[in-house]
Amino acid sequence: MMERAVERMAALIRDGQRPAYAARITAHETGLPENEIAAACAKHGADVAQRLRIEAGRMTQDEARAFLREHLSPREHVRREARRVAATVFFNTMTVNRADRNISQAFREAAEQLDEEAWLIACHELYRLWAALPESMDPRDVRLAQVPRHSFMWPLLEGCPFYRWVARG
Repeated sequence: MMERAVERMAALIRDGQRPAYAARITAHETGLPENEIAAACAKHGADVAQRLRIEAGRMTQDEARAFLREHLSPREHVRREARRVAATVFFNTMTVNRADRNISQAFREAAEQLDEEAWLIACHELYRLWAALPESMDPRDVRLAQVPRHSFMWPLLEGCPFYRWVARG
């Protein structure tokens, strides 16, 4: 019964009714309490929004912060500036739509003050963050590599923080 009430309230909202008015109409039609219908509809809307975000490969800011807290290397193991660059690029990449992402440009902008060693550390840390994500959420563009998997260069391509390489052979 509640599912039908949620569907009815959602349909009224899509038709242009204000949510409070839609809840009142649905409560009158179904006989269920108005506040329970509104709460169920809000939960349904949040679930749909989260599903769409996951399908789009995007995180909320809170989800991105929590992911970084869990997966970013501790300060004792990685230089602070390299860690900051990796976290900034990850956060700015994962909180925007796929069409608006440009990992290499974001990395260039964030890493312009780094020396060579810190630059390499930041690249490795960023790759570690992408590897910790589920494959469906990996934001890197897929590119075809002219280097076969048995080549000595393949491990370098495979650890790239900017692209996911697919081997020719």
